[in-house]
Amino acid sequence: MMTEDIKTLLLKYINDECSSEELEAVVQYFRQHNGTDELPEVEEVLEILKNDPSLDFHDGDSIFKQILKKANLSAPKAKTRPIIFWRYAAAFLLLASSIGGLLYYVNLETSVSNQTMTHEEGQDQNTKEEFITLELDNGEIEIIRPNTNKSIVDGQGRTLGEQKLNSLSYTGGGVEMDQLIYNTLTVPYGQRFKVVLSDGTEVDLNAGTQLKYPIRFLETEGERSVSVIGEAYFDVVENRDLPFIVHSGDLNVRVLGTTFNLSNYPEDDESNVVLVQGSVQLFVDSIETQSDYILKSGEKGSFDKENKDVFIRPVSTNIYTSWVQGELLFRNMTFEDMLKKMERHFNVEIVNENQELALEKFNASFGEVTLDKILDYLKMTYNVEYERLNGRLVIK
Repeated sequence: MMTEDIKTLLLKYINDECSSEELEAVVQYFRQHNGTDELPEVEEVLEILKNDPSLDFHDGDSIFKQILKKANLSAPKAKTRPIIFWRYAAAFLLLASSIGGLLYYVNLETSVSNQTMTHEEGQDQNTKEEFITLELDNGEIEIIRPNTNKSIVDGQGRTLGEQKLNSLSYTGGGVEMDQLIYNTLTVPYGQRFKVVLSDGTEVDLNAGTQLKYPIRFLETEGERSVSVIGEAYFDVVENRDLPFIVHSGDLNVRVLGTTFNLSNYPEDDESNVVLVQGSVQLFVDSIETQSDYILKSGEKGSFDKENKDVFIRPVSTNIYTSWVQGELLFRNMTFEDMLKKMERHFNVEIVNENQELALEKFNASFGEVTLDKILDYLKMTYNVEYERLNGRLVIK
């Protein structure tokens, strides 16, 4: 991550205020960290640019290429088109994971009038309707329709939980149990949902996520245990007598009371835990290794599924939790994996025929916008052509 000195110098460079000595320091920084993970993080650059009131118009492509030129580094070929930094409406510079590659973060918010689109108005072509489902302990499947209210009852007519719009709560506590009984909530592509567990712990579920949890936590079990595949944001209620355990494939997270984000989609090479507040312990259970790691606030633990290794580093947590507000994040991700996330987010099948771009890695983030707006942005910036064909989106 950048030091405060480098952040200050980068900002001065952008504003053409560097002395010759300061300019050399900026150049040396980029030269020394060429090809490493120590280049400025996306969130750090965004923070610099967004907080400086003087940045009304700047050509981000030109700024970064100037630094590379002075450092005698070459930028990889990229299909980019210069985009201007607009303070309130527009594009903020992002640094691609490969040195010199540029991708831009476009703050594609809704219109200036902040009009709210209805669900039907916000639907893109090619997206398909699927339902959130709740599997009860007896195997019965109930459909959960957002924006409605209903009670969840078991076969004996007992109320287990209450749905209120986009949230399902089990905090009523009216049903006594002497053994664990599980429900499984599945959120399909294109939707998000929240579950409030019996202890008050809140779990936000991202698109394409499944959460298995007990209807009631029992003190006799000695712990509170749930399982998740996909991505979920946990705000865990503290209970030192009953540690909270999250199981996700080979990765397990143990907490007492804290806030963290876990991402573990089957198609991803890594499982990631980002700790917002508190502390958590990561357990890796596999044939090759049995280890545990401690995360502190503001750190991310990444579990490499192939090598069974865990790497920990500090991050800006808001970048990894922004999806809770509907933003779409791509972090050090190939173009093909970006498309997979878009498939989950918008519930649409995307076929990529642009193999030249397929394995390039990028960082990008979009606000809560439609698929068409993102596709239009990719077309404008990278000349990426696309068409709708037989219910699919084909990237040309």
